[in-house]
Amino acid sequence: MKNIYLSALMLIFVLNTAAQDFRYGKVSKEELLETQHPKGPEVNAAVLYKEHYVYYDYNPSKGFTLITEVHERIKIYNKEGFEWATKKIVNYKSRNDEVKVTRIKGETYYLENGKVKSDRLRNDAVFKDDLNRYRTSTTFTMPSVLEGSVIEYTYTLSSPFLISIDDIPLQYTIPINNLKVYVKIPEYLVFKNYFNPRSAIQFKIDQSSKTFRTSKLQMVRGSVNGGRTVNHSNRNSKIEYQENIYEIEQQDIPALINEDHIDYLNNYAAFMIWELQNTQFPNSIQENFTQSWDAVVKKIYRDSDFGNELDKTRYFKKELDILLKGTSLPKDKISIIFNFVKAKVKWNEYVGYFTDNGVQDAFEEGAGNVADINLMLTAMLKYAGLQANPILISTRNNGVPLFPTRNGFNYVVAGVSLNDEILLLDASDKYSEPGMLPFRARNWQGRIIREDGTSDWVDLMRNSNSEKKTVLNVMIDDQFTCNGTVTEVLDGFYAKSYREDFTDLNNDERIKKLEQSNTKITISELDVQNEKEMDQNIKKSFKFELPGGAEQIGNNIYINPLLFLTTTSNPFKSEDRQFPVFLKHRSSITNTVNFMLPDNVKVESLPANKAVKLNGQEAMFKFMVAQNGNFLRVTSELTFNTIIYLPEDYEMLKNFYNQLILINSEKIVLTKI
Repeated sequence: MKNIYLSALMLIFVLNTAAQDFRYGKVSKEELLETQHPKGPEVNAAVLYKEHYVYYDYNPSKGFTLITEVHERIKIYNKEGFEWATKKIVNYKSRNDEVKVTRIKGETYYLENGKVKSDRLRNDAVFKDDLNRYRTSTTFTMPSVLEGSVIEYTYTLSSPFLISIDDIPLQYTIPINNLKVYVKIPEYLVFKNYFNPRSAIQFKIDQSSKTFRTSKLQMVRGSVNGGRTVNHSNRNSKIEYQENIYEIEQQDIPALINEDHIDYLNNYAAFMIWELQNTQFPNSIQENFTQSWDAVVKKIYRDSDFGNELDKTRYFKKELDILLKGTSLPKDKISIIFNFVKAKVKWNEYVGYFTDNGVQDAFEEGAGNVADINLMLTAMLKYAGLQANPILISTRNNGVPLFPTRNGFNYVVAGVSLNDEILLLDASDKYSEPGMLPFRARNWQGRIIREDGTSDWVDLMRNSNSEKKTVLNVMIDDQFTCNGTVTEVLDGFYAKSYREDFTDLNNDERIKKLEQSNTKITISELDVQNEKEMDQNIKKSFKFELPGGAEQIGNNIYINPLLFLTTTSNPFKSEDRQFPVFLKHRSSITNTVNFMLPDNVKVESLPANKAVKLNGQEAMFKFMVAQNGNFLRVTSELTFNTIIYLPEDYEMLKNFYNQLILINSEKIVLTKI
């Protein structure tokens, strides 16, 4: 019955699509009356129509301008869809020019007494901000949005940067009912286009060409009478060139559905990428733009906001000489310089591989963007005699570049050659330590740039496992309450995560947060060591009380071997997987529970020792129980040596966790004597 209903909805959707008028302002009563999307009630909003029109506007006196016109009509089905009523447009700016957002207009449509009414977007509801030296944002929120409303807006982008056509989005996290893309490019610019290879959606491009004709009024100077008399006349000169046209018209584009444990959702969205191959304007030689990664990074290095900043040392020399006095070991120098930069300059939340303030101003003012901080760090490391170089990175939300381009990077860190390895450092991250990058920067590979112009790819993923070791010492009283102590040692990313979550809390707040994550226990006497010593492991201890930790049924007493450390639910619940699974880091979790049993019980049965492996050594789980009189020791070890699992490995990963949970569910059985 449900399938029949959905089929009927889809039929209505197809018929409505054919009849709809997508011209701006022509929102129909039928669109407003629709209460549910044909895909089902889980759809909170849908794009009824999206048009993306890119072309080069020619002005005889000014030349070409790159124009992008966007028109979107969106249906809001419920309150969860209200977020789609806010639009944020982020654009590039250079030192001398910028992409301008113009001709913004919008309407919110609704029904009042059976008639279509609208509320217009006001100019004072449009806000422009400078995000940093290279990015601006224009934001607006549509007025009077209600459940069932339809919003519609258009805007135009005017860009002086002719050689850069932005990626064209073809998919959102809500369905797109109707999509139209139209791109016109003069023959003087030759682009190659790609679709995101990580997206499974196929699009058909219709390609054609047509002749563009216009004229330009020119003043012609002449002379008569042997040059004694000068006269002027106007003449129309014809301008004619071919335009290459690319068109996409497609319906029913599915929503991009999020999945847990993913690197960045938009990496898998459908979008169209434009790579400039070459240009050849009239009366000019052909200029090639296809380039290698070596060529890209050389251009970045030569920029005054990058390479020149690495040569500046006077601003820090005096302070650094004092700090490094008597220090000779490279590892000690790295630690001193790294901690000095972290303490001296705070991150202003802006990324980028070009400096915002410049390293000297950032040093003196105590704040800067990622490049200010990490180019300063690189310069100090080089000054200290270490082999240090900047490493260009694309953050997770910038995606993985598909071809050599400056836009493929948006971040920079420092790299130091030490013991035949490259040690990665990011001083913009308050809780990082040498060799550990923040999650935002751990995105496959970075490109290290050396002073001699050479460059290579560098793995950004930490090769060692972060460890969490927990020991419980447990006593069971006559009321079957488990009392005891917990000792926990955290290193690597586990220590970093703890510092991020707990350092700014007082002791009562920490206890409350720990109890919220372990709802069955009451905690007291919490003690934490090495919170501020980034090169040391976090050591945490507390006392706990677990009412009902042991359960009596008849003459038997049942105990979960790992108590509140037990894994009870599978993090991979969906039936199938569309995208790769990304774990945050390699890990090793060891839990040890020591039970001291009362004298009036004996062990009836114990869970068996077991081990489970996934794809050889990619992941392992070991479970061991040992008895010595009234003393029981339960140990579990969960290790992940791989952080990426492809969709075809998903079923194995899910089954691995199911086996782990099944082993965890087996009980220790005691009998009263």
